[in-house]
Amino acid sequence: MPSWLLDPLFWASHILHNDDLSLSARGFLFSYTALISYESDFRLAQEKGLLPSCLTWDGWRCVAQEVLQNHDMALVNTRYWYGELRLGRLNLIYRLKGFVFRGYSKVSGHSNYADLIADNVAVLAAVLGYVVIILTSLQVGLGVDKLTENTAFINFSYGFTIFSILAPLVAGFGIFLLVLALFISNWLATEKYEGQRFREMGVEPPWRNRPGKPLVVLVNSNSQGKV
Repeated sequence: MPSWLLDPLFWASHILHNDDLSLSARGFLFSYTALISYESDFRLAQEKGLLPSCLTWDGWRCVAQEVLQNHDMALVNTRYWYGELRLGRLNLIYRLKGFVFRGYSKVSGHSNYADLIADNVAVLAAVLGYVVIILTSLQVGLGVDKLTENTAFINFSYGFTIFSILAPLVAGFGIFLLVLALFISNWLATEKYEGQRFREMGVEPPWRNRPGKPLVVLVNSNSQGKV
């Protein structure tokens, strides 16, 4: 955080007159109040060079108190309306900016979809390895005269060969359906959470407004329009 962002005179002369800059600056300050909530957080931020070295813990408490007392989500940039995201997802959002990759997603038992797919494919690969061993054994058995004369063995070999061809396709399609179902479920949960969170914050996201429809911002009654 640059030291000039904590200077009231700098705010008055360079920030407050620019709406976009003012929204971003308020959101940036608010994000720091969420990250640095305790003195241990403050010491770590100082060690990493995230805060000005001249700033003390008592000084930061005063800054955070002023930011929180006058805070209104309608007065910050929309990029600060969400909470924390994993680094991998942030990179994905940055590369694929758009409506699909906005918000949160959760997969029970897995931190992301890649882990879910990798785990299921690993199980499928292990099963297919065992199937290959059985097929090899059946192939050897078909070269034995006694087994070639055994009708039950021939029927089993025929059936298992068909199964080994179809099973990977069915299993792969099943994994695809599982991931798709989880993605849809997470998407619906994200949409529900988004609506609930925005109602609590008293804001209306601009991407929900139709072309030609004015942006609606629900400003809280206790908003003072201050930093």
